[in-house]
Amino acid sequence: MKRGKLTQTPDKTLLRNGDILLCQSNGWLGKTIKAFTKSRYNHAAMVLEVSGVLMVIDSQRKGTNLQTFENWVKKYAYNYHVARYLFGNAPWGKRIRARAFSKTGATSYDFSSLIFWQPWYLITGKWRGRKAAKAAKRMYCSEYVAWNHELPDWWAMSPQGLFLHLVDDVKYTFL
Repeated sequence: MKRGKLTQTPDKTLLRNGDILLCQSNGWLGKTIKAFTKSRYNHAAMVLEVSGVLMVIDSQRKGTNLQTFENWVKKYAYNYHVARYLFGNAPWGKRIRARAFSKTGATSYDFSSLIFWQPWYLITGKWRGRKAAKAAKRMYCSEYVAWNHELPDWWAMSPQGLFLHLVDDVKYTFL
C-alpha cells in the first residue's frame, strides 16, 4: 500500500475537518455491498467540526445528514480508515464545509444508482445512471464524499472506487 500502512479505527482526537472515513461493517447489507463492489469497504463518510464539536456527515437510507461523532459511532459501530487531504487550509476548509452543509437534510439517498447502476458499472465499466448536476439531487455515501472533495466522475464512485482514487492521489494520505 502506498504511503504507509493503514491504521484501523484511529483515535478521534486525530480527526479533523474534511477527513474521509472509509468504513467496514459486518451486517448483511455491509457484506452484500462489499461482495458486489469487491471491496473491503461498504460505506464512506466525512468528518466536520462544528462549533468545536466533532461531527460526521454521510448519506444513509434517510438521506444526507449530520450527527455527532459519538452518536455515529454508537449507532453504526463501523471500523474505519481515515484519508486526509494534505493541502487543507482555511479557504479549502470553508469551501468543503459549505458544500457539505448544502446537501444536509436536503438530499435523498440514491437507491437506484446503488442497486442498479453501480452493479452495472462494475460489470460493464459503463455508467448508465445520472451524471453531474442530475446526480447531485440524490446521493449514496461514496458519491457524496467524492462530490464534496470534487473528485472526477464522483457520481460513479463506489466505496472501493473512492479508496482506489485516494490511494493513487498524491494529495491524500491515510492516517
